[in-house]
Amino acid sequence: MSKLSRRSVPILAVALFTYASPILAQEHDSRPVRAIADASVLYAQPLGEFGQQIDWGVGAAFGLRVPVRKSSPLSFRVDASVINYGHETREMCLSPTVGCRVQVKQVTSNDIVSLGVGPELAGPDRRLQPFLHGFAGVTAFVTESSLRGRNDHDGFAGTYNQHDFTFSWGGGAGVRARIPVAGVPVHLNLAGRYQNNGHVEYLRSGDITDQPDGSITLNRQRSRADLLSFHVGASVGVRMPKWPVGSGK
Repeated sequence: MSKLSRRSVPILAVALFTYASPILAQEHDSRPVRAIADASVLYAQPLGEFGQQIDWGVGAAFGLRVPVRKSSPLSFRVDASVINYGHETREMCLSPTVGCRVQVKQVTSNDIVSLGVGPELAGPDRRLQPFLHGFAGVTAFVTESSLRGRNDHDGFAGTYNQHDFTFSWGGGAGVRARIPVAGVPVHLNLAGRYQNNGHVEYLRSGDITDQPDGSITLNRQRSRADLLSFHVGASVGVRMPKWPVGSGK
């Protein structure tokens, strides 16, 4: 994944689950659950014109749901996802001066980064809870090339070869299976999601050609870029923190 993608995933995970993991052991905690944090891995199937250019993608998604009121089937949700649909790696010598004593990897990654907001309508929270949701937001199609040490995972230099932003909208449906954990709602989730991205410019693996003079040629693609993704993940309730008595305003 690009630096944008590699940074987004841990940041989103930490933000969503800062308060989630400690509450699992607090079976007798009286604080009310104010929101639900979601995390999932996903498989993305490009549709239509996009499916003729790209075979598939994989990634991760994170979200936060806030009921409009206690025990309401209607929630407001925010979702973010990162999908990688292409990856190229080439090993080379660092420079003619240094020679091949120090080798580096040139990594090119094609990613789709999305952020959306919208409503969700869910059934009663029993053993199986069906749900429907809709969203609108923004999606970025990003291709980045970076250099990494041969034995390193983090890049020390990078360039965005191509990026394009588009308005996106869509919806999804799925089912949650409740796990018997006392004191807090925990679910395993299965869901499908349709995402309409309209027309967008993007690069595929192999669309960057290195020229003998050191320049590059970009074979940009432009088409509709709609997606159908399948998610497997989990969700956990997030409680509000208790403020110390007499702590002031």
